[in-house]
Amino acid sequence: MIKLKQTFILLGVLFMFFSSQQPTQVQAQTNPLPDCPDSPNCAVATLTFASDSATVLNAADAVLRDMDAHSIEWNTESTQLNAVFKIPVFGFLDDFDLAVRTSGSETLLFIRSASREGYYDLGVNNRRVKKFTKHIKKQISN
Repeated sequence: MIKLKQTFILLGVLFMFFSSQQPTQVQAQTNPLPDCPDSPNCAVATLTFASDSATVLNAADAVLRDMDAHSIEWNTESTQLNAVFKIPVFGFLDDFDLAVRTSGSETLLFIRSASREGYYDLGVNNRRVKKFTKHIKKQISN
């Protein structure tokens, strides 16, 4: 019984460690989005595309809608998208912010997903960023 309990504790610790790993970032330009707080409930990433900024923003909007974002707001003056995800059952809100900048012939997409409340998010924001990254790459390559 004790070994089974220790095994579950070890699996829980390993899950928390691997789910809190941040996606790879490209530091080609300063990220215009706010920095993450000093807590594990935030994830950031930067993607590079050969497409123009309008294509990237439209693809991002489509992906966020497919991911069932609670709300999506466009800020065309600063080429940003701000979405809110509502966590089922508890109703916590997470902010998902995107900013597009051009660098030469490339478009940089800065991503930030952060919980509004609490310190731990059990890797929810990191998984959301990874899922978004996977789907937008697929959307733009089609």
